[in-house]
Amino acid sequence: MRRGRGLAVSPARLRAVALVSCLLSSGAASPVAASTVAASPVAAAPLAASPLAPSPRAAPPAATRPAHDGLPARLVRAEERATEAPGDVAAWIDLAELRLDLDDWAGTLTALDHAETLQAGRADAALLRARLHVALGWHDTAEDQLDTLLGRAPDLAAAWLLRADLFEELGRSWEAADDLARALAHGGPSAELSLRRARLLAEPDAEAALAALDEALAAAGPSPALVREALVLEQRLGRHDAALARHAAARPAPVASAAGPAAGPAAEPAAGPAPVGPPAARLESWWVTQGDLLLAAGRPREGADAYRACLAAWERLPARRRQSAALLTLRQRARDGLAACAAPPPAQASHPPCVAPTPGDSP
Repeated sequence: MRRGRGLAVSPARLRAVALVSCLLSSGAASPVAASTVAASPVAAAPLAASPLAPSPRAAPPAATRPAHDGLPARLVRAEERATEAPGDVAAWIDLAELRLDLDDWAGTLTALDHAETLQAGRADAALLRARLHVALGWHDTAEDQLDTLLGRAPDLAAAWLLRADLFEELGRSWEAADDLARALAHGGPSAELSLRRARLLAEPDAEAALAALDEALAAAGPSPALVREALVLEQRLGRHDAALARHAAARPAPVASAAGPAAGPAAEPAAGPAPVGPPAARLESWWVTQGDLLLAAGRPREGADAYRACLAAWERLPARRRQSAALLTLRQRARDGLAACAAPPPAQASHPPCVAPTPGDSP
């Protein structure tokens, strides 16, 4: 059953809905009255002062128009292109998209209507119309349009993504996650979208979220953000050994520094899997996370060794790099971890899991 009717709508959006309703009722080819548009605070560019309405009656002489109406240069160029080639449907589609990005909803509708009089049934025009209706809060209409569009163009990743956005806004997390999977299938790997999908799945089903993360890691390659999210879920499920195994598999190779190679057991692990982590993941970051994981698993002695290795790796960095805000924060995190390892058992139980972002982490 659909949800979303009766959602709160701002006064500005209500005024926009009223204006667009007037446009819809007046017909696609009708010019917009100057008084109607001028009275609306929504239109970023008054349509009555634009040479781009389908009817020339809506456009006053260019000399009477303010210079470009204060619009961004891209929009000015799009207007000029559409004016010079009124039969170029792509120019009108581009203009509609720019106006939509500027929340000029009435202008978007006018440009879309004109584009569809030139060529009906275009997928890009249907997608923009659905985006317009989402922006106006007409969720059921937008969903119907997207259903129809995806029936005609099931490989259009942007349409799956827009419907996922709509479902997420309406609180339909499972459907949103399913549409994100289809967007990824048709649009290619994306760590950012994969992370978003996993978080939508995690609330009802952490196992499904982990499976989605593993799928994303296999498709897109190592990603610190995806690995970190998997650690969060493994710990939520109480699987500390699994979290440690995942983290071990993402261990980066040591990076040579100006200070020379490290020596001593705290600098390098005695054994472990081959380093396959992304180059951006620094060894000092890996060690602090390892310490957090071991502490959360109730292994404070091993955790303390990992924190010491982190501090040793930090010391080997060039002096200027060590003083960056991110690395100073990381050093403090390792020191706090060492203190927690030395605390009595009750303090260990209250220590938070080790899923804080570390330098180099990004989708």
